[in-house]
Amino acid sequence: MDDNDNDADGNTTINKASISIKTPPAHGTLQIDNVTGIVGYVPNTDYTGTDSFVYTIKDNTGSESNPALVDIFVNVRPSGTNDEATTFSGNPVTILVNDNDLDKTGVTVIKGTDPSNGAVVINTDGSILYTPRNGFSGKDTFTYKLK
Repeated sequence: MDDNDNDADGNTTINKASISIKTPPAHGTLQIDNVTGIVGYVPNTDYTGTDSFVYTIKDNTGSESNPALVDIFVNVRPSGTNDEATTFSGNPVTILVNDNDLDKTGVTVIKGTDPSNGAVVINTDGSILYTPRNGFSGKDTFTYKLK
């Protein structure tokens, strides 16, 4: 949240230091930067779901806004787990990483390190296509990140 609040009497100078939390969030804490007017939200450990808070802000004449409700959806942070797949030399194999998305809201897969003995492509659906090089036999590894 920033100083996007509007002032009905036309006074456009918002006093960023005047943010007042009227109803705090039930499942997290707020961090207010009185210089920038930015309010940061930190969810409680392991909490997922919806949280909210109510705030007001004043203009430079001291007029206070109506209470504003902010709803926040807290998503489960994706957690990577080691994946394994078996294939034959030169034959591609698709690795599904969606089993790492506990709340099934979708993850973005970001390529990390390349395998030593093949190639990796991140598909648009978030799966990974691994193709071992021709003639390779053995264990190969690569990394990816979830966002």
